Amino acid sequence: MATPPQDPYPDPIFGYQPEQGPEPQPPKPAKRRRWPWAVGIVAALLIGVGIGASGQDPPPAQAADHSDELANLQVSLEATQEQLETVGDQRDAALADLEAAEDARDTAREKLATAEDDRDAAIARAEDAEGQLEGAQAELEDVQGELAAAEAAAAEEEAQAEAAGTQFGDGTWVVGQDIEPGVYRNDGGGWCYWERLSGLSGEFGDIIANGAPEGQAVVEISSSDAAFSSEGCGTWTQQ
Repeated sequence: MATPPQDPYPDPIFGYQPEQGPEPQPPKPAKRRRWPWAVGIVAALLIGVGIGASGQDPPPAQAADHSDELANLQVSLEATQEQLETVGDQRDAALADLEAAEDARDTAREKLATAEDDRDAAIARAEDAEGQLEGAQAELEDVQGELAAAEAAAAEEEAQAEAAGTQFGDGTWVVGQDIEPGVYRNDGGGWCYWERLSGLSGEFGDIIANGAPEGQAVVEISSSDAAFSSEGCGTWTQQ
């Protein structure tokens, strides 16, 4: 049958046949991991070999080759299965280790939070104690100041009394010059000796009266006495 002539101008608009460009190529599929399909490929090969063996009986040499190939594929399949089991076990062990590490991390975080709380509480207690110590120190300084003021006032009063002759301690005192006549009482103590003197010669005859009381003593010094002497009696105060 003759082929009909083709129209040299098939396109009524442009009057010429446009040139055909290269056909677009489909996108290349992403590479996938091959090892998960190893079992499937080996199994397919085993099935193919089994199907081929189920047909006409091959020659003995070819049958032996097929048997060896089948045995090799079986060994490869078993090795692949063992590898997959090993990888699965390793994955499970890694997941268990990861879980244990996460538990240890959470425990460490809890311990750290507890330690931080204890630290903050200790800091707060230390600050409170420091504040109390500062308050006690200020109170102690106030008490010491009051004590010093009281001691100074007592010393001043004692000095004024001694200057006025109404208070004196152990020693020999001239009446009318160092001390005033009158009734005096001492602080008291374990042992005391006093003398009223008519003169300062140191002779026994100068003693008008004397005493050695235990505890407090009361002595009246007369204006006619020349002096008064005491030892171990403490401070005498005019009554």
